[in-house]
Amino acid sequence: MGLTGLGYLFITENLQNKLEQKNVGWLSVVNEWDLLNYNLELKQTALRFQLGTFSFSGVVALNASLEYFESLGYNNIEEHILQNTKYFLAKLVDEGYKPVLYNLPEKNLAGIVTFPVNNAEEVFEQLLGKNIVGSLREGMIRFSPHFYNTKEEINTVVNELKK
Repeated sequence: MGLTGLGYLFITENLQNKLEQKNVGWLSVVNEWDLLNYNLELKQTALRFQLGTFSFSGVVALNASLEYFESLGYNNIEEHILQNTKYFLAKLVDEGYKPVLYNLPEKNLAGIVTFPVNNAEEVFEQLLGKNIVGSLREGMIRFSPHFYNTKEEINTVVNELKK
């Protein structure tokens, strides 16, 4: 829930030493301010994975998002996502669809609902035309109901699929 181009990584020292570095940036090397030295020696810490300058506006946006999540309560967010997922799965089954991960124990659910549909690309475009945004994955429709989604929105998707 931050801006594009921002991410964070927690990585153990043990795993750091097992990974082969694929990319190098100016902040991932020893003596990063020696910009004309092309003999690049990677830092021996997780900082070697920091390829460039931080997106400071992205950090501010991510911080605001995390503060918002905290104000709602992480457990509340998780519970709402799982409730949305279970509701969505049940509605699809009621309409004759066969979601990929239906009948999983709740502990194995995530906020992802994927289901096969005939003419998936056509259905996907029809949904987009109604401003319903999901994704098309390997001939299936995929939605990620989140904490900000409502049962009414899920009903809208299912009703549109009936058409």
